[in-house]
Amino acid sequence: MSLTQIDPSDGYAYYQIIDPSSTSSVSILAHIVATETADNLFQSGMQAGVEYWQIGSKSPFQTAAYPTLLVSKVRCGTWEKAGAPPFNAADANFTAPVDVPWRTITSRADFHKPSAPIDNDHGGFSVNISCPIGGTWKGTMMFFRSVDRLLFETITPGTPREFTLNQHSFVQAAEVTLV
Repeated sequence: MSLTQIDPSDGYAYYQIIDPSSTSSVSILAHIVATETADNLFQSGMQAGVEYWQIGSKSPFQTAAYPTLLVSKVRCGTWEKAGAPPFNAADANFTAPVDVPWRTITSRADFHKPSAPIDNDHGGFSVNISCPIGGTWKGTMMFFRSVDRLLFETITPGTPREFTLNQHSFVQAAEVTLV
C-alpha cells in the first residue's frame, strides 16, 4: 500500500487549488509543491519527501466553505524537466510529509473529490486550517481514497480538474495535523 497522499511525480509536482466562483480574477487558494527528490538544481532548499504549502487565501483556509474547487497540476517531472519551483522552501507557510500512513476504514465523510472521476480515481481531500496574526498554521488536512492510488495522479498538467464537496464513501484515510 502506498503511503504517499499527493502525487510528487518523479522529481516534484506543483499544484494549485483554485476557487472557480471568483468573479474578479483567478483566486488561487493554495500552492502545493510535493517533492519526490531534493532540489539540487535551483537552490530552492526543497528536500525530498516533503509537501510545501503556500496559502494564497486569508486565514482560515477551510475547503468546506467552497462547494466546488479546481485542482490544477501546473507542472511536474524531474527537476530538470519541470524547471524551478514557484517558490523557495523558506517561503512556504508550512510543510507536511509526503508519506503519511493511510488507515483502512470504510466510511463516508464530507470532502472534495473529482466531479468526473477518471480511471477509477476516487480520491479526495478536506482542509481545515487557520493562522492567527503573527502565528503559525494549525489544523487538520484529511486525504481520502477508495483505491490504492496517489491523490491528483490522474490530473493532466495544465488541465484543471473539478472537485465537488459532498458526502462520499472511502476506504482509506490519511490525516496531517498541523500543530
